[in-house]
Amino acid sequence: MPDRRAAHSVEAMHLLALAAATTPGGPFDSGLYKDIADAAGKTPWFVHLTASVVTQLGLFVVLGLFALAWWHARRGPARAMALTLLGVVAIGVSYLVSTGLKDIVQEVRPCRTVAGVTTIDTCPAATDWSFPSNHAVLAAAAAVALILVWRQLGWIAVPLALLVGVSRVFIGVHYPHDVAAGDGAGGSGNWPCAPTRACPLDHRGRPPAPRFSGAGNGFGQP
Repeated sequence: MPDRRAAHSVEAMHLLALAAATTPGGPFDSGLYKDIADAAGKTPWFVHLTASVVTQLGLFVVLGLFALAWWHARRGPARAMALTLLGVVAIGVSYLVSTGLKDIVQEVRPCRTVAGVTTIDTCPAATDWSFPSNHAVLAAAAAVALILVWRQLGWIAVPLALLVGVSRVFIGVHYPHDVAAGDGAGGSGNWPCAPTRACPLDHRGRPPAPRFSGAGNGFGQP
């Protein structure tokens, strides 16, 4: 139960960020993007390199942690594999929703529309739409799924997923609201699955043993 509440709290924060991002006149606008991009451009070369590496490899690390949970679940009971497969479905659905939103909204990248901005990374193609950030969607979906599947790995993945999102703005390829919406879409993609995941995996990637309560059916809630 505590893990379900923790996952819901993370998802709620994502949705609040999404609401703020899509409010007209809200804080996530082109002015904030330009301020961040300008500040990023003044940082040393090794900061540029680190941000470029994090924005790509960070996502693969988060997804790799989820793959590790799947690998451990293979040797566990059927429930462990079922929980992990639900996470895979949630990640896939979140990505499909994100891709659909990109085609519907067709928001041009800020590095192509905001005047006078110099970015760390090369600006993507003109038809590679900005809203929402697919990197943020995938990283958030995998991180929240890990909280529900394997708590210890989840708390490593969440800050890393947030860092991936921040790096997308820092290198200049996304507005802040693209990342906030991506976090919201990715995190909330796991919401329908949460009620079925009352028993996350332990540090060995296995469901923890039920606690003996001495009453009723002999087992307490996990």
